[in-house]
Amino acid sequence: MNQRSLAVTGVIALVSLVLAIVVIVTEAESVKPEAEGLLFPGLQAQLSGVNRIEFTTPGTSFSLERQGDAWVMPEKDNYPVDIEKARRLVSGMAEAQRAEAKTAAPELYARIGVGDPKEDDLARQVTVFNKAGDTLASLIVGKTQATTGGPDMARTFVRIAGRPRAWLVTGLGDVSSKPMDWLRPDFVSIEPARVMSVTVDHPEDDKEGEDVTILKADPKDSHFTVKDMPDTHELRSEAAADPLGNAFASMRFEDVMKADKRPQDLEPTIVTARGFDGLVLTFRITGTDGDHWATVSASVDQDQKKHFEQDEGAAAIPSSGDPEAEAQDINARLGGWAFRLPRFQALDLLKYKHSFIEPKTQPESGKK
Repeated sequence: MNQRSLAVTGVIALVSLVLAIVVIVTEAESVKPEAEGLLFPGLQAQLSGVNRIEFTTPGTSFSLERQGDAWVMPEKDNYPVDIEKARRLVSGMAEAQRAEAKTAAPELYARIGVGDPKEDDLARQVTVFNKAGDTLASLIVGKTQATTGGPDMARTFVRIAGRPRAWLVTGLGDVSSKPMDWLRPDFVSIEPARVMSVTVDHPEDDKEGEDVTILKADPKDSHFTVKDMPDTHELRSEAAADPLGNAFASMRFEDVMKADKRPQDLEPTIVTARGFDGLVLTFRITGTDGDHWATVSASVDQDQKKHFEQDEGAAAIPSSGDPEAEAQDINARLGGWAFRLPRFQALDLLKYKHSFIEPKTQPESGKK
């Protein structure tokens, strides 16, 4: 090849290189506006109009719905939702910032959990609607990338529904795919020091053992004892009855439904907890092992309340300050609902007298 041919070839190669660079730069410029900024630029202005949030995962679908000033979950008989958590979700979607463009190849979606939410085990789709049923935003949420900047700096793989490009975003927050994580969590929480007695009344056809009452004779007692314990028996240990007396602190539930949906022909075990300050909690528990459901009601023993207020010793025991207001709050929140208790919690409540006592050890014959 002569020098002239080499020169022509070199010029052609140079021109091709320049054109390739121009194409790359042009493409980069075209991507740049999307590569940073808000994921949903117009959502912030529409937050006040959000009326429904739908979740779709491979295993389930559920929704959060506004009813007046409250949020409820239709799939759980309109049980109240944690309002602040729902607000954080939609605010997080409105404030989510693009941090890094990721794949647009569908065959790679499963690696980061942004595939079809009905098939991808890691994906969950969140769709926000207004009152008219118009979609305000729809997002497929995948894996979360670990960071050292705390939860506010967590980066999440996402893909706007219907678009090919996946993104890493910041500021999205928690997007749980479990319905129970979105329900209002407050249930029953009574400090153990407030509990004066607990009575467990089993159905008449329950032949496993005797009903039982545990109590503290004095507010300053460290442990519960068993009422009407036979002279031939003693506590299995000094603290044997304490788990029942302490069972009402930070109670939680695993599912919920309207109380009238539970079978009405089941005889309940009735657990009654009485507080030194007069508060009375009544649990009516039905079901079998691992599937125990309870209804909860509250009242006030006025005589005990008066005694508590007049007794200087009892006044040192923690109180709600107003047992009547506390009882009204419990009934307003929990009345008319049935709650499935965690297995360990149900087992703590469904005790018999023999659960706490045992025959006294007899001294061996002939020993002094």
